[in-house]
This record gives sequence, structure tokens and C-alpha cells, in this order.
Amino acid sequence: MGSVKTIKKGIAIALSMMLAVTVLPTGFGVPKVQAAGEMLYVGNIRVTEANASDVLGNKTISYQASTHTLTLNGANLTTPMKAGKYIYGIR
Repeated sequence: MGSVKTIKKGIAIALSMMLAVTVLPTGFGVPKVQAAGEMLYVGNIRVTEANASDVLGNKTISYQASTHTLTLNGANLTTPMKAGKYIYGIR
């Protein structure tokens, strides 16, 4: 009977470890790697780490990469983004 309890404990421990590994995050923090083609533009200005805190330079638009939040505060956007023959409002 002792061996059945030992086997059950071993299985429980193994399953718990497998569950813990699948639930744990793969890294700490938000990755800064950007997939190809995933760029954010406001008008014709690309949002980068350098301009994220003040995209247009007039304190009306900011972007927080860790939460993927674009904040508009009294922004007046009149210039659409032009990519080839297409014009985008929000892309």
C-alpha cells in the first residue's frame, strides 16, 4: 500500500510541476522586439522609443509601449498616412 501512495504522490508532483511550467511567463517585462510590419504611425510620423513620450512634439500625443496605449489629449490630426496608392486614417 505504501508504494501506491508513493506513486500517487510522484504523479501529483510531476503534474504540479508541468502545470507550473506552463503557467509561468516566458520572460520578465514586456518584450521590446517588434515584429516586421508592426509599426505605429500618427499621421506621417512613426512612433519610436525616442518620440513616444511626445509623438508630435506638442504634448498632445504619447504612447506607452508596455501597455500598448496611445493617448490623445486635444490632438488635431488632419494628415493621413500615405503608403503607396493607399491612404490610411488608422492603420
